Order: sequence, then structure tokens, then C-alpha cells
Amino acid sequence: MVSQKTGLHFIPILICILMTLAFVISYTLAVSHDHISVAFPYISDTGTWVPESCVFGQLLNLIATLSGFCAYVWHKQALARLPFGSRIRLRRCTHLALVSGLISAFGTSLVANFQETAVWSIHLTGAALLYGCGLVYMALVTRISYHYGSSKLCILRILLCLLSTLSAILIPSTGTVARFMYDGTNIRKWKPTDQGYAYHAVSSFSEWFLAFCFLSFFCTMVTELKDYTVRAVKVEHRWIKLNEVHVAI
Repeated sequence: MVSQKTGLHFIPILICILMTLAFVISYTLAVSHDHISVAFPYISDTGTWVPESCVFGQLLNLIATLSGFCAYVWHKQALARLPFGSRIRLRRCTHLALVSGLISAFGTSLVANFQETAVWSIHLTGAALLYGCGLVYMALVTRISYHYGSSKLCILRILLCLLSTLSAILIPSTGTVARFMYDGTNIRKWKPTDQGYAYHAVSSFSEWFLAFCFLSFFCTMVTELKDYTVRAVKVEHRWIKLNEVHVAI
């Protein structure tokens, strides 16, 4: 799997690279095929129609897998770095962070595989899991790292948590108002002359900004994971120990 000399910091870096590629490629394809408006589309709108949906879905599935793995290895290094004799509540908080990170990664896969024009309810559920559990994960990681990380890192994470929370509030609130006011013919191709356009612009910008905050938060894990590695998984016969006992007897 991973060489013992290779730090795990490549995981959050790879997540950021793949996410950037997903956004750029899907947006470029969607605009070139006239599927969305050039200004202020929602992220999901850039990956709704073929061919951009194929690229968007594939990359998001990879990101979901890497995000879950990243949550796992961060959880392991956090347990290793917590001060000896740490409170049980703090260790439970670390386990809860892992669970919320894995659920957020699962939400990412739902968003990738169920486009908003195909199964809207599941797509919306996936987005709620992605953003909701993602915010919980960010908050828990920030709290945990306060006990062993640098003060600058903690302050940066607190700032990202606050900005992400504000963005998460603005997305549905302004987006709902925009939908009620909309008087156009294609809701994925907003025009400045449409009613509610200003609210839509705020909602769309907030979603992109929230994604940027998520990526920035992953980047803060680089310094923590650079000195940790993963050993190859050991595969052995499930009865080998029992057989060894019989031989010894």
C-alpha cells in the first residue's frame, strides 16, 4: 500500500487537487454545453447533465473514499497524540469525529451518484449529510486539536468553522427566498433580470465559499499527518492460530 517513508499528508493534498479538478472540469463542460449560467451556478448544477455529470460523479466518488480514509487516519494520529491520561470525554469526542467524518464522506458519494434531476430527495439528503456532518466534523477536530496542536492552527480552524457555519446558514435561507421569487423559465440558468437573482447569487456564492472552507480545512491536516504512515494490511488464514495451538499440543 503506502511506503513507510511516505507521510500521510498526501491524502488531504490529493483531496484538494481532485476537488479542484472536479469543479473546474464540470463547470467548464457545463458552460461550454450551455447547461448553466456562467455566473453563480450551484455546485450541483455544474454536474447535473451529461457529459459533465460523468466526470463530476467519478471524481466525487474518489473524493468520498479519500475523505473517509483521511478521517480514519486523522482519528488514529489524534488518539496517539492526545496527552497521557486524557479524559474519557475527549477520547469519545475523537471517536465521534471519526463517525461524523465517515457520514460526511458517505453524503459526498450520494451527491455524486444521485443527480438533482434524477432523484432530488436522495441528492438533497446527501448534501445535508455532507455539509451538516462536515460542519460537526470540523468543530470536533478543532476542539480535539486544541489539546495538542499549535495555537495558530487552532485559531485558523476556529475561523474556518465560523465562516463555514455562516455559509451553511445562508445557502438554504437565501436559496429558498430566491426559488419563491423566481419568475424565469430555467432555474439552472439564472439571469440578472430574474426576480430573486440577488438572493440566488448570495446562496450560490455561499455554497462555493463553503466548499472552499472545507478544502482549506483539509489543508490544515497536512502538517499533522506528514509524520505518520500506514503499514501494509496483513492477510492471514483465519484458523492459523488455532492450528498452531494444536501443533504445540
